[in-house]
Amino acid sequence: MKELIVKEYNQGLYINKFQPLHNGHVEVIRTMLEKCVTGIVCIENDPKSQHPWDISDRIEMIERTFGKNTPNIVVLPIPAIYYADNWRIKLLKITDIFRRIQPHDPEVFFSLNREQSFCYENFMTVINCNQTLTDSMVRTEIKGNRSVETLIPLEIIPIIYRAIDTNKL
Repeated sequence: MKELIVKEYNQGLYINKFQPLHNGHVEVIRTMLEKCVTGIVCIENDPKSQHPWDISDRIEMIERTFGKNTPNIVVLPIPAIYYADNWRIKLLKITDIFRRIQPHDPEVFFSLNREQSFCYENFMTVINCNQTLTDSMVRTEIKGNRSVETLIPLEIIPIIYRAIDTNKL
């Protein structure tokens, strides 16, 4: 008989740019999946940005790391939020997007650090994973031709090199 695992929350939410996906992100997503029946991973997408990995690259990073058809992860591209005065309006628009794919709002927001979570505290429970690794730190290491195998999932190295080979980085 299969053991029934009870999760603390029905849905969790994690929003990031994933430029690139790194082990700090992976830890946050794993924590979310341990605590939630479904984890919604939102990838901020700004078509005007000059980042090296486009939305399809970043979706591929998550799929390579966690599996392409993982039933308890929903990967959702969203418009870039930017933590400015209009973040509440953008968050409400994103909540409308969630309702189209899930019947309920997320109950808990997962974040890398305190700075990232301040704007969600009035809407839902926040779990800070206190990661110190950042996207820009990882990009700096990649640009400096340093070893990044301890910073990123090994599964995404081909995507990293694709950006290097096409001079996007």
